[in-house]
Amino acid sequence: RGFGYGSALVDTYFYGYLKIILPDDGTKCMKGIEERIKHYILDRGLSQEAFPVHKLFLLVTSSGFSPPDLSTFKANGQIERRECLTEEPKKSRNGVKDRIYRSSVYKVFSKDRKRHVSVVMEAAPTLRPLYDAAERNPDLKILTPRIVDTFIKLLQRKLDECADCRHKCEIIYCDESSDFVLPDEIFRRISKYG
Repeated sequence: RGFGYGSALVDTYFYGYLKIILPDDGTKCMKGIEERIKHYILDRGLSQEAFPVHKLFLLVTSSGFSPPDLSTFKANGQIERRECLTEEPKKSRNGVKDRIYRSSVYKVFSKDRKRHVSVVMEAAPTLRPLYDAAERNPDLKILTPRIVDTFIKLLQRKLDECADCRHKCEIIYCDESSDFVLPDEIFRRISKYG
């Protein structure tokens, strides 16, 4: 298990972000993702069916691109951004007192728009600088698929090995050259838990 760019991205993302937002550290201001989703459901009067999976869906694209709004990314008009979870974790880091870590809630519709679910979802922001650099550096662009593949494998391993984070984040890989449709993939993933 060597050290490389992909593994460095995983470590910084995992320890600098996911390890902060996923687990419940037992304090009032640092509730885990599952507790924050449950609180959101109660606040909004939603049913379990309306918010069936209590974890973070993490979109990783083949190019490393992180869209700013997932409702416009391979969504076929089937995704609406709602708002952020309530009771977001706060942590003083990097010279910022009580930094707030926000997680976005999206409403995802079936193809026929007869069914919808809410999910917490975001793209992997740590890969965006890789994408931006690869757009300007052809050598890096050639390496990007391998870096992204390494990122996914090592991040999944970290999530599986960490008891506090296990089963709290699901990675969704999007090969941008395919006919990938994000809402279809979300419904496919949710059906595994039904």
